[in-house]
Amino acid sequence: TIVGATLQLYGRNTGSSNYSGNLSVYPAASTTWAEAGSTGVTWNTRPAPGETALASSTITSSAARYYTWGVAGVAQKGLLSLAVAMPSVAGSPDEFNTREAISNPPQLVLTTQ
Repeated sequence: TIVGATLQLYGRNTGSSNYSGNLSVYPAASTTWAEAGSTGVTWNTRPAPGETALASSTITSSAARYYTWGVAGVAQKGLLSLAVAMPSVAGSPDEFNTREAISNPPQLVLTTQ
């Protein structure tokens, strides 16, 4: 039985020094997207985020580290799609490693009973 789940993304704030990026994690509205191929997800075909954020975290540091969001509320459903979203603010990009990164890839950490 899964009793806890945490999404961990390794990244940093690359925006201006006075910016704090507030990123929220949502359950994605669809789990039917494909990562690659002719039906692969793109910016225009990405699943919409759900209505309510599961968790939020503020990205303030230009030093890369893991940021975490608790997502236990949806972890029991089997197939899981998550959307990470931030408000659009000029000069405020955040960068995160993808699964193709040589080190520190995204992680979904599950705690079981």
